[in-house]
Amino acid sequence: MNTVLVTKPVEISSRLTDLGLTEEILKQAVEAGERARLSCTENHPRTTPGFISWAEMVKVLRDRLIPLKWTKNDGGGLPTIVHPQRKISIAVTTGDEGTGIEAAELKSKYPKGAATAAVVEQNFSQLCFDDTLLGPRTVKKIFGSMLTWYLVVRRLPHEVRFELSLPSGLSESGQVIEWKERILFAPLSLDHDAVKIDPTVQEVEDIVVEVTRKF
Repeated sequence: MNTVLVTKPVEISSRLTDLGLTEEILKQAVEAGERARLSCTENHPRTTPGFISWAEMVKVLRDRLIPLKWTKNDGGGLPTIVHPQRKISIAVTTGDEGTGIEAAELKSKYPKGAATAAVVEQNFSQLCFDDTLLGPRTVKKIFGSMLTWYLVVRRLPHEVRFELSLPSGLSESGQVIEWKERILFAPLSLDHDAVKIDPTVQEVEDIVVEVTRKF
């Protein structure tokens, strides 16, 4: 399954309109996540910055999209925000060094669990029909299913790279390695006025956030 890359500003704006989104909403979520991360100190537990950044990005996406009649969903242990027509949902994850780079392959930074495997399988099944019947970039529902996209974020010392991408395949280890579509944005500079850097905060690895129901 070939990956569609969306990189030109006009194409990005048009594609996001198709999805009921704007670049500003996604950027605000990424900025909020970074501010939350930088509010931590060296006395927080080591996993706090990664968790609080992820949680704040999910929150801000919901804050901005719920007034537009999107709905939140925590089912299956994968927190998402769902389009009012249920054509797409959005989750948040951390990407590897290929995040935000057109010439690089993209992978999720960590292996994923059952919740991600389920939505990626659903995406793949739906996209196979989309390619045959409706064209590769459709967002129309097939058999009542929706497509789940990821806001993929990668933090570097001087910038945060991010993209909105549609997963379609996993590796044997559980990392997302195949993407039907990637919408790439300009990096967020950590010198930006919206993000205040606290030099006392120590960078730590993000944690894996995926909850599995226990029976």
